[in-house]
Amino acid sequence: MHRKALYNLLKFTSIDKKPKNVENWQIEDLRKIDLDILFKKLHKFDIFLDNENFLKYSKNFFTPEEFSSFLSDEKDLQQRDQIYLIIFELWRRFAQDKKSISIFCDELDHRIFEYDNNKMKNDEKIQNHISMIKSILDENVDAGESHKKVFNDFTKFLAHDYENFLLDYISDLIDIKNYSYALDLIDSYYSYFNAKNWLDFLKAKIFSVTNINSSKELFENILLKLKNKSDLELQFRILDFLSYSLDRSLFISFSKEMFKIVENEKNFKCFLEILLNFFERIDDEKKAAEIRKILKKRESIKKMSKLKKTNIDLLFLKKVIL
Repeated sequence: MHRKALYNLLKFTSIDKKPKNVENWQIEDLRKIDLDILFKKLHKFDIFLDNENFLKYSKNFFTPEEFSSFLSDEKDLQQRDQIYLIIFELWRRFAQDKKSISIFCDELDHRIFEYDNNKMKNDEKIQNHISMIKSILDENVDAGESHKKVFNDFTKFLAHDYENFLLDYISDLIDIKNYSYALDLIDSYYSYFNAKNWLDFLKAKIFSVTNINSSKELFENILLKLKNKSDLELQFRILDFLSYSLDRSLFISFSKEMFKIVENEKNFKCFLEILLNFFERIDDEKKAAEIRKILKKRESIKKMSKLKKTNIDLLFLKKVIL
């Protein structure tokens, strides 16, 4: 992870509670500091700059990292980092014509943080960033790099997990029925994603509203891939979604795979609750009653207790459901 991304991660994760081994300068929000105070902070390192000569000297460098290294070359490691963070913030404010990848990703990190914490009035700015990132990634691929390398190199400059953010963001778009933009993002980023099954799931959710046959086909393709390589979290998400869709055939097919991968009591109870929801919704009271009995029976079992494949309730459930 890039140096500024590391400090952003430290800052974002220290907002509610400051860790004991973290110093104030490491998590200080320099974006809120007045300009004259930023310059004064440099004085204690014998660096004397103002607006005019910052602009003058920074013209000789392409990135805040280069400028900071030049100014702090003879300092110790901690001093170099302190100087770097201040120079980075000054560069962000003054060198608008020199938006390095670290500056761009720093801005994106703050946009994602605002979005995740409901501090964004509208998501127009983050949409602009998403679009610009896609253009940057495509330019690097056009220059001969692989999609995977380009994406991995880019995300090193971010404190947030960009792939997870996009999945959450697309899911939010689906929730507000902005299917067109959600599909556009899925198609735009598909080649870059490692978690392609997740994107397929999101697309299948959209198609469950707009094109039911395509949705079923996508779910069947996802199931084939999950048989080769399981993904517990994704399979729970899919099963939960299908429990509301009332497609019995698909639901049972995914349930069969879930029996193979539940490992502990927490997984098993989550599985039972999804099954109960489904059978209640299709008015199959006989199966719902059997599941309630199992849940009641297992109330006192600890969440992380391992679940053996020979467990009597698991075997009975297979017989009841399948």
